[in-house]
Formats: sequence, structure tokens, C-alpha cells
Amino acid sequence: LSDLKQVSKTDSKVQSKSPYLPADTMVDFLRISDQTIKSGLIRTIYTRKDLIEGWTNTFQIIDQPIIGLVPAAPHIFDSITSKVIEKTTILIDIECNSTNVFIGSKLAELNSHKLPFGYSLYISKNLKESSNNFFERIRNSVNLILSESDEELSQDIFVMGSGLDKLTNQDVILPIGFKNISELRFANYSYLPKKIKIHELISNSIDSNIYSMVSILSSCV
Repeated sequence: LSDLKQVSKTDSKVQSKSPYLPADTMVDFLRISDQTIKSGLIRTIYTRKDLIEGWTNTFQIIDQPIIGLVPAAPHIFDSITSKVIEKTTILIDIECNSTNVFIGSKLAELNSHKLPFGYSLYISKNLKESSNNFFERIRNSVNLILSESDEELSQDIFVMGSGLDKLTNQDVILPIGFKNISELRFANYSYLPKKIKIHELISNSIDSNIYSMVSILSSCV
């Protein structure tokens, strides 16, 4: 959208790029301000309005103040490109029933794709086999997306999301070519439920989410 002199949420070009119906779309803009970029790129983020309102209405019902709702993946993506120099950077966010793929480069265009499968389809008694099958399918899907734009696969595909804790553990690690965002050390934190004095249930699906949130908060300080 860099060719728009004045960016408006109601502009027909802006609305035409939304994956949702106009009446159910919330739009936000991030102007890429960097001296090395002469085109004045503006990143546009589209969100389903009913999804956001579902969250805000829930917070109002339980009488909790709303600080803000932040899409994690784009912020994590920018953190990655600030540390890793690649022509093309790839980040996947693994959810229960779907996987989001983000492809772009530093301070430039960022495209997202939703794959119609998540970790739930690959949960079995043999975690190693399930994990290998899932990430092999991810690799094939990413290669297919890249082939459409004549781009090459980067050295690493970065991984985040709650599904990461479902598909890996101390014995089953990520396959070669995939890297957990925690390895980039965006933030330092300690989550050791067994050592917490107050009663708390130990969760196997929270560690990656905590790291994502801490990383975003650290970048805002």
C-alpha cells in the first residue's frame, strides 16, 4: 500500500485486500519509518471485528480492564528480522486447528497464509513420528507458497505458538531447518511451576505462549 498518498481505512484499495467482509473488518496501519526505505511502506493489519469484540465483551463481563489486544506474530516477526539477516524470513504460528505462515523481510512486505491444519491432527502415542509428519507437511506447504513467488526457502523456519509445546519435548526436538523463537533470546524469564510455592497446575501448553508475550512486552519497554 506504499503508493497511497493518504491512507484511509475506508479506501477501496485497502478494503479490497482484506480477507474478511468489509463490515467485519478492523484495519490498523504501521508506517515503516526507516531511512534506508525510500518507498515509505505502510504495513496494513486486518482483523475480524467480531473476534476482537468477542474478547473485549468477555473482559467487560468479568469486569477486567482492557489494556490492549496485540497480534503476537507480526511483532515477533519484526524481532526476528532485527536479529537474523535473511533475504526471506519465515515464521509459523502453530494453533490447534490451523497454522499461520508469515513470509517477508526486514521492514518490508509481510504476507500471511493460513494452513488448514494444526497440531490436533497430529497428536498420537508416537510423538516423534507425529512431529516429523507435521513439520514435513509444513515444509512442503511453505515450499509451495514460495514457488508461487519464485522465492527460495530460508536457512531456518522459525516456530512459535501453543502447538509447539504439543509437538516437541525434551526428547523430541524440532527437525533440522526449524528453530524455536526462544533460541533467539528475545527475553529472559523463568517459568518453573514445580518450584512455585502457591498451588498451580503444571501446563504442557503454556511455555511458548508465555515466551511470546514476554518477548512483545520486552520490545515495548
